[in-house]
Amino acid sequence: MSQLFISFDSLDEAPPVVREADAYGHILSPEQARVRDAGAGHMVVIAGAGTGKTELLTQRVLKLLLEGDGQGQPAELEQVVALTFTNKAAAEMRTRVYRALVRRLRATNNSAERARLQQLRARFGEDNRIWTFDSLGSRLLQLFPENSPLPRGARLPTAGEERALVRALGRSFWAWADTFDEDGAEELFTFLDAFERRENALALIRDTARRPKGELKFLATLPEFGDFASLLLDVLDARAGRLWRAHSLQIEAFAFADLGPHMKARLLNPEVAILPVKGGGFLTKTGLSAPFARELPTSVSDAARAALTRRLLDWQEAQTEIHERRDTLGWCDENGEGDPMWEREWRSRRVVSSLARYALWWQRAENEWKRERALADFSDVTRAALTLLDSPEVTATLRSQIAWLLVDEFQDTNRDQWQIVQGLRRHARAEGALGNTLVVGDPKQAIYDFRGGDLGVFEAGRLALEEEGAYKENLSISRRSAPPVVTWTNRAFAAIFPHESSARESFEAPHGPLDAAPEAWATQRAPGDKPGVYLMRPFAWRDASFQPPAKPNIEALRQEAANSLSTWLLELFADSQILGSEEADVQQLRQPNFSAISAHIARAEPAVALLFADNNVKGLFEEVLRSRGVPFVSLKGRGFYSSDAVRWSVLLWRALLDSDDESAWVGLLRSPFGGQSDTALLERHIARQPELTDSNDETEAPTEFAPSDELDAAMWRAAHERLGRWRALAGVAPVSLVMERALEESEVAFFEAGQHDAPVRRENWRKLLDMVRAREKESEGGLRALVDFFEAHQGDDREPMAPLPSGASVQLMTVHASKGLGFPACVLAQLDASKRDGSDKTLLWGELGGEPMAAFSFNREREEETVGREKPRAPLAYELLKRAASERAQAEWKRLLYVACTRAQSHLILLETDANAQSSSWYALIRPALGGVEEMLPSGHAAPIQQPQLPTQEIPSLQNGIEPQHFTVQTTHELRFDTLFGPPSSTLKDAQKRAWLERHLSALGQNTTSIRQDIPFGARGALFNQNADWIIGAWEWLAPLPNNQFLLLATGEDEPTAKTRAQAMRTIAEEAGLAIAQTHALWPNEANSPTSTQI
Repeated sequence: MSQLFISFDSLDEAPPVVREADAYGHILSPEQARVRDAGAGHMVVIAGAGTGKTELLTQRVLKLLLEGDGQGQPAELEQVVALTFTNKAAAEMRTRVYRALVRRLRATNNSAERARLQQLRARFGEDNRIWTFDSLGSRLLQLFPENSPLPRGARLPTAGEERALVRALGRSFWAWADTFDEDGAEELFTFLDAFERRENALALIRDTARRPKGELKFLATLPEFGDFASLLLDVLDARAGRLWRAHSLQIEAFAFADLGPHMKARLLNPEVAILPVKGGGFLTKTGLSAPFARELPTSVSDAARAALTRRLLDWQEAQTEIHERRDTLGWCDENGEGDPMWEREWRSRRVVSSLARYALWWQRAENEWKRERALADFSDVTRAALTLLDSPEVTATLRSQIAWLLVDEFQDTNRDQWQIVQGLRRHARAEGALGNTLVVGDPKQAIYDFRGGDLGVFEAGRLALEEEGAYKENLSISRRSAPPVVTWTNRAFAAIFPHESSARESFEAPHGPLDAAPEAWATQRAPGDKPGVYLMRPFAWRDASFQPPAKPNIEALRQEAANSLSTWLLELFADSQILGSEEADVQQLRQPNFSAISAHIARAEPAVALLFADNNVKGLFEEVLRSRGVPFVSLKGRGFYSSDAVRWSVLLWRALLDSDDESAWVGLLRSPFGGQSDTALLERHIARQPELTDSNDETEAPTEFAPSDELDAAMWRAAHERLGRWRALAGVAPVSLVMERALEESEVAFFEAGQHDAPVRRENWRKLLDMVRAREKESEGGLRALVDFFEAHQGDDREPMAPLPSGASVQLMTVHASKGLGFPACVLAQLDASKRDGSDKTLLWGELGGEPMAAFSFNREREEETVGREKPRAPLAYELLKRAASERAQAEWKRLLYVACTRAQSHLILLETDANAQSSSWYALIRPALGGVEEMLPSGHAAPIQQPQLPTQEIPSLQNGIEPQHFTVQTTHELRFDTLFGPPSSTLKDAQKRAWLERHLSALGQNTTSIRQDIPFGARGALFNQNADWIIGAWEWLAPLPNNQFLLLATGEDEPTAKTRAQAMRTIAEEAGLAIAQTHALWPNEANSPTSTQI
């Protein structure tokens, strides 16, 4: 059964308790049962976190297959289409349905039912239609090839073909531009003037061509200036109105219940609010007037006063903007000239119009180029599927096949996917056989805006179905989380999410409280265990020897938090050893409140998840946990095709195919297949570029070069010998055999055994070898075919990593990677994180007044052009789009926090990294709900905590028929350079740093074309008296000087950090054998311009 994938139950969202079962599976709640047993008609199900939506969908599909909807015969497999978004989710649903069929088959004695179940089981693998949206598009194209707008046999382009496409269309664009008339040429010059380089303009055209054709056609049409200005002013008016409505709702809230009628009337009258204070108004430029603030009742809290002031100031700013823009608009003529602000506004709109026209040309040219070569990417497949759904022939066929449509995770739907759903519904309704559409989702868990997910689509789809008479059901009983966790989560997010009845935007999720299931937890309490929400303050876990830094930065605070968390985890591991002994004594436990978690660890089960907003902070915690000896597994939060196993294998295959493929060769040498040191690679890089040396000799071939270090030279020769053997073997043997030999002979097994996520890595290698063997059976397993296949899928995160092996008790992952999972204990380890909305982009997209809109900032002038003068304001359209994007990002940021909090089953731990975190941080959002939360404290035992002995990691050979080999691995402790010596300057942009270095080199009369940035190194920890084997980092900037010497540049946010980093980098460089002639430190001054000194 080619479509059936078995997943691990330990990672399922099933509740942490054993539940009774009926004929269809687990006993459902009354709300779930109503949905499962519903008859014909549309249904909209709002399924809160942990309420069992996957089990519900499974039982709904099974009931349709066995009984139908009560109005006819049971459904056939082909009649039920269930759609979701990822391969992992589709495989999970297929697995559950198939297992339910098997369980029902084994349990029934009814001969007719057994015959039906046996038929379904035999046909399930080929005929089930539990698909992703992408696979639905592909299936439609396969089913209707005659109607497909794509060429026959179309395939995904390889990375090489994508690069060739960009080069070919770039040449064609400039050739097309040469045919412009005088007006067209002037328009092009105006467009190019908005960019520093022509390459930047071309890259933006290429990216813009990926946007919907209809949107580009709309923006390509330049409106009249007056109409455009009126649209912007209407948007400003609407925003001011929304702000005032929000203010009015706040005044009616409970916090202002004690306001007298007169004061409430003043606060609700906008005409009074705009008056000067002396004229009876109550609002100044900085907040409430002092007399009015004193008149407010003492019952109005400081938080309520601050919120009131903030909303009124936002409204005041909007009113000021409206009046200013209306006044200056009267000075402008029909071409927008007469006022600098409006001139800038109109220039931005003209540039957008030009960009849209050029992007439409690029779309047409790209489609033609791909059509000639029978290529198509995922977006092409989606557009082709939408075209198919408008075909009469396709319509007639689908009418007779589809009877029920189910959509999972509906909150993550984008506009194209909703159009596909609408197309399927349209065909099914045409014969009157279906208004049978079931959508399931939770707007509070919509966290995939970066993938195109649009909560506005969810709202539009929900309303469309409800207008057609859809039955609506809310699933609110959490079968995942313990009652104390549910209660706290409800309390916290009641103040974070807007109320369902309040004014809110389409991208805001309303608050919907969950209900706990106390009966499910009544018998699950371990001795001493206390489910609930806990706060960990790192300073309470410091030992006597800890010396806090004088001025702690966020990096140091996170380092201390990670150390405190490590101490707690080690106590849990120690408790697990007690619970795992024959004479377990609960009185000896160091953390009795978490005895259930320790019991999970004792059984080698998933127990604790550390959740992060991004992978960078996760990496810091990984380093600390590794240095403290805490066993853990790190989930990458990315797809299988982005794993090291795939990346290194593609490099190997490319090197075997073409010995002159320089990028593949360098990447292979850097990987464990090559095992070369950073110093050896840097020496080779210098040797291959004559401008970096005094020699006039021709560049040496790779095989003629040898590193200066004796050990490096030996490793270099060994790598060449291995590659030669593998290339010879590839000429006579399948690639799978070459891979087995390469894994056996290289350093991959040793390297990966020392990694914190070794079990996941090992399973990824197994998965990759299985995929290679499967493609070999289909005669698609040659080197070129494999390179094309895997390069075409790199960056596709829909294919999950190999299933996580059991025994990973402590797991680190991002919140996005944790979606759909549940863990006994969850630690929110990055509460200091604040949302970055990406508002520094040159071009922003969105909607204004219900119409597509884009705007340029024009704030990308070179640094030397803006020194000493204030930068001009960005266009109003840009500011409005920026504000809208920021509001959308903040709304999703809150939903991401909600997803993190609802992963916990019994214990939710809030790690207080920075008590003074920014107002937009997660910690600031939950701070009002911290009252009454119990604080975690270290063990009161005086005896030192014994670190658990890490089990020997077994690395079985991946070659079939060979007995597993056993290695005892000593984990290498690593520290990041930036952790020890501070991070580089983020205030100074890379362009400023490079410009400073280029000017300095020019003053020395040196070439500026050979500057190198971020060259990685590994230094011995003993070099800086550190208790670590290695210090990992990168030389920030290196530039060659005569006589094989170098100039080194390091930056920091202040002078001491920059100097410290520069001195440390010089020490490491000299230790590596580099001759450093000059070392410079660079940092920003008060004007954010670079200031330097030579070390």
